[in-house]
Amino acid sequence: MKRILALAVLLLVPVAAFAQTVETPILTVEQAQQRAQHARELMTAAERKVRAAEKKEQAAYKDLEAAQKRMEEAQRAYEEAKMRADQATQASRAVQTEFDQARAKHQQEYQNLKRAHDAAEAARNAPR
Repeated sequence: MKRILALAVLLLVPVAAFAQTVETPILTVEQAQQRAQHARELMTAAERKVRAAEKKEQAAYKDLEAAQKRMEEAQRAYEEAKMRADQATQASRAVQTEFDQARAKHQQEYQNLKRAHDAAEAARNAPR
């Protein structure tokens, strides 16, 4: 029963479609020209939209390329700045080490001076 019903539906669909096409009135030449003109205008408008979209796409890709170049340049500048900062850090550490050594030497020499001064004072104040 279900098969018969399904078969009946399948047979009615093409018949209904054919009936609709048969009922479509035949157009006059003027009507056909108007419809063709309208279709042509729609096509032309669609072509304009496609061209505009393609121009926007090209502009977007140019912007993308320019941004890519700026990003690469910024990356290079970052790497160079990082390298300079690392070099400056190394130089700063080297100078700090040099300063610490100079301070230690200064303190040692100051202690030597103080001992010499104290010895000179003691010799001067010593009874003769």
